[in-house]
Amino acid sequence: MDPALPGGEESTLVEDRAATRLAPGARIGSGALLRWTLTLMLLMVGGASLAWGMKWFEGGSRGESAIDHHPTAIALGASLLAGAILFFMVHRRQYAAWRGECLAFGAAVDSLSAGARRFDLALASVLGLFLEVALIRWHGTEFRACAYFKNITLLACFLGLGLGFARSRRSVVTFPLVLLLLALQLIAIDLLSLVDADRAVRNPVGNEIFWGMGTVTNLLQAGVFYGFFAALFISTIVIFIPIGQLTGRLMDASRPIAAYTVNIVGSIIGVLLFVGVSYAWLPPVIWFGLSAAIALWLMRHSRRGLVTSGVVTAMVLGWLGYEPRTNVQNIYSPYQRLELTPYSATLSDGTRVPLGTHLSANKTYYLHALNLSEEMVAKHGSRGIKELQDKFAAYNLPYKLGATPGTVLIVGAGAGNDVAAAIRNGAGQIDAVEIDPAIRWVGQTYHPESPYSSPRVRSVIDDARAFMKRAPSGAYDLIVFGLLDSHTLLSGMAAVRLDNFVYTLESMREAKRLLRPGGRLCLSFAVRPEGAFAARMFGMLTTAFGRSPRTFLMQGNDTLFVIGGRAEDIQTPSDLTLTPETTESLTRATAALSVPPAEDDWPFPFLPGRSWSDFPRAYVYLIGMLAAISLAWIIGSAERGTTFSGHFFFLGAAFLLVETKGITELALVFGTTWVVSSIVILAILTLILLANWYVSIARPRGVTAAYVLLVASLLAGYFLPVQRLFDGSALTGAMASCALCCLPLLFAGIVFATSLQRAASLPSAFASNLLGAILGGLCEYTSMVWGFRNLYLVGLGLYVMSWLLVGRRRAIA
Repeated sequence: MDPALPGGEESTLVEDRAATRLAPGARIGSGALLRWTLTLMLLMVGGASLAWGMKWFEGGSRGESAIDHHPTAIALGASLLAGAILFFMVHRRQYAAWRGECLAFGAAVDSLSAGARRFDLALASVLGLFLEVALIRWHGTEFRACAYFKNITLLACFLGLGLGFARSRRSVVTFPLVLLLLALQLIAIDLLSLVDADRAVRNPVGNEIFWGMGTVTNLLQAGVFYGFFAALFISTIVIFIPIGQLTGRLMDASRPIAAYTVNIVGSIIGVLLFVGVSYAWLPPVIWFGLSAAIALWLMRHSRRGLVTSGVVTAMVLGWLGYEPRTNVQNIYSPYQRLELTPYSATLSDGTRVPLGTHLSANKTYYLHALNLSEEMVAKHGSRGIKELQDKFAAYNLPYKLGATPGTVLIVGAGAGNDVAAAIRNGAGQIDAVEIDPAIRWVGQTYHPESPYSSPRVRSVIDDARAFMKRAPSGAYDLIVFGLLDSHTLLSGMAAVRLDNFVYTLESMREAKRLLRPGGRLCLSFAVRPEGAFAARMFGMLTTAFGRSPRTFLMQGNDTLFVIGGRAEDIQTPSDLTLTPETTESLTRATAALSVPPAEDDWPFPFLPGRSWSDFPRAYVYLIGMLAAISLAWIIGSAERGTTFSGHFFFLGAAFLLVETKGITELALVFGTTWVVSSIVILAILTLILLANWYVSIARPRGVTAAYVLLVASLLAGYFLPVQRLFDGSALTGAMASCALCCLPLLFAGIVFATSLQRAASLPSAFASNLLGAILGGLCEYTSMVWGFRNLYLVGLGLYVMSWLLVGRRRAIA
């Protein structure tokens, strides 16, 4: 018996597990209840979808969209009805056989040697983290809404793992079903994507920009949005329950710190595995192929599960790897899914003129790599291809507003249109900064003007803000902000879009520092000048430079902001036919709207304000729905004797919140690139290992000292923002900021490891901790009002709650 477990807890755990095995019929009837419940739900949703698709009833006007969703609804309804019948028949005939298989699998896992258990525990941990990140990326590439409401998949994974840990003592271990459950979701999402159901999931937040998404205009569209996310949330939970159950089953209750260390090592390997996948731009068929390979090894004790899952997985991977469109090239960059197709225009006489390459990001138009050379525009611009004239004027405009620049900085260089414009207009030296290496590769390979091959161009793969921080003062005559309108998020662990820290007041001041006397800054964005975003940019530039910018309308929808140190630094172009000036109208709009500036602590330039009245109601409804589903599932699946630990629950909530805050701050310091994000996550997991090592060696008797240091480090982070640390040496500031962000997580890891040694039930501790992460993920949304700095206070409150609940637990009847 391990002396760290009080009162013979090890023997109690063994007796509880043995008692559970001796009562396989304790939950008799649950299979039939599940069968009927799910069948009726599928029949109801499928019938409603089919009825609307056949126009038996209408849910209101389609709003501003001209897309007819009725064919999609018919296909979805028919699939759900067929799926309901198939599920009922298969479940009724196969339930008993699969239940017996899962019973035998659980017994086989329990009979493993200690070494085999540790190895399988490491693999199960790899699978849990790797599959979590893979699904977050997959959902975001197939459905645009998931790239913005990114917490849904993340929270579903945590809840599924937590529920699985809570069920780890059951005699029925459902891991042999995990690949079948995963295959169902992958096929369902891919089929919905093929019938273009993505367009039906519309944006309920009317005051925020969601690229390529329509806006909800009636109750039916709102039902589709919330219904989709409810289905995605539930189906993802179901996938991760077996993984959490197996992981909890494999943990050694007599050596909790050792088991937890193996779990963390496996998580680190999972991160490194996905880093390698991202670095190589590998497609989802590889992601899920690797996940399936790990799962099949862990499933080796179940012959039925192994054979069935192997066959189904091979079919699904073959389906996912097939691209029927011969003219489409798919590239999975570290950030998003890119689709390349040839781009051309048709003249009035029917002649097709190749213009360049069309690039979509996550199924939404992103950019065109166009041939805008003077010869091309002169030849075809006058023959009816107005797009050439509009874009030629737009990209050349920054160079018509003043003297020819000697040095140019382009952030958001993309596939090279801005770079080509700088070359055409005689710029001397050009620094082209682009964060996505795949988009830069598209420009190098497919851009008709080959701008990246010019000796005047220095191409840099980096975050725009991080590059500007490191650049010397007064280095550029012209700074051009390309259209940094990202269609995705950095990852499931960062709450801001890739471009958000570029559009803050501090970023504008940073850009001003880089300009030489007489230099100018040109910033364009795909918004018209009437909205809150344009007014916010106008106000921030005015504050940063001490004078108002001038604005021009380009291509009918884009606004160019231009400003210099003096009024005479900006000249008026001789021809404003295609790019009319809008300075007066935007000045009036800015005064009327009076929007607050976006700042590094509140990098949400798309929101109208930072009060609770400005908080998007759709987030409130979505958070409420997910919380209700989570609570109902937790209560409904609780078994007699299961313990809930408020101490571990609040530890999980606070840790996720402070971890998110730390990742965001370090991304601001070092750049919001996928490399930085991966390194930070690896560093956090390493801190947990260090905490485990410390607790194993020092064996602290209590957690009071660790809590005191934890509270002190959180208060230090609140009162000393990382921006202040860079007033002196950059190296010193970087080291200090890392320490400031990481120390709370180290002390929190010591608290967790110390508490884990004294936990009455290892599965209950992990289950409570993972379920608490749901609360932490939901609390993260408060940053949209309070800012990121105040997340330290929220995390502090959650840690104080966990401190007050040390040693307290209650049974769930």
